[in-house]
Amino acid sequence: MTKFIFTLALICLLAAVSFGQAYLVGETVNDFTLPDAQGSMVSLSDFPDQIIFLVFWETG
Repeated sequence: MTKFIFTLALICLLAAVSFGQAYLVGETVNDFTLPDAQGSMVSLSDFPDQIIFLVFWETG
């Protein structure tokens, strides 16, 4: 389990460095809209007052 947590933390750190813009826990980010796995458009503002965990991956 410790190895999994370390790997997850490392991936998050590398993602933050590669995108150039990192946010700290609790910071507010600008609203954005992206397609979900089914192709429907979803905005960050669709989830007010909720904690959101985002996972990005390439599908093609």
